[in-house]
Amino acid sequence: MNFTKKLYKNTKDDHERVDKHPFVQLIKNDPNSAKLYIEFNKICIQKIQKTFLEMFNNKQMNDFLPLFNKLKRDIDINDINISVSNNLKVLLDRCESYPLEHAYMFYLGLMMGYKILKKYVQDDILSYENSKIKDLITEFKSFLDEAVCDQSQFINTVSESYNCIKLVFDDYYTIYQNTIVLNH
Repeated sequence: MNFTKKLYKNTKDDHERVDKHPFVQLIKNDPNSAKLYIEFNKICIQKIQKTFLEMFNNKQMNDFLPLFNKLKRDIDINDINISVSNNLKVLLDRCESYPLEHAYMFYLGLMMGYKILKKYVQDDILSYENSKIKDLITEFKSFLDEAVCDQSQFINTVSESYNCIKLVFDDYYTIYQNTIVLNH
């Protein structure tokens, strides 16, 4: 079994907990939740991209640079309007400490879910060319299959970060519920 299949199999339950979170379900009916979801992705991807650019400047991970240039998104940090909770701070620290693991989670997450997300929110972060998405996903998975040395560490990091995302989504859902209560 190649690594990305093993990674998927071993993190599937954690990923599904995030995908089925009540906050994610709000995206379908609440435009503010959809916008918050996109802002959340942007701030995480911005942290990942900043970390990779520093690594490339220090001649680290240069074998990832060609793929990174295809994956990267234009994100202006000044356009992100999101409060940073303690749980989000932990996740952002993890994005900085483990950029490849989080690139897997966030870039592939957007590419695999962009068709659904585009129904609920329009944003440039979702502007992957439909014809190239499958190729990018395949290229990224092939890169991981070849580049990841410590597979157990990678899998554990991804699982732990899905749990961090769940905690962030718990925060967002609580805010949503409190807003509903206050408005009634």
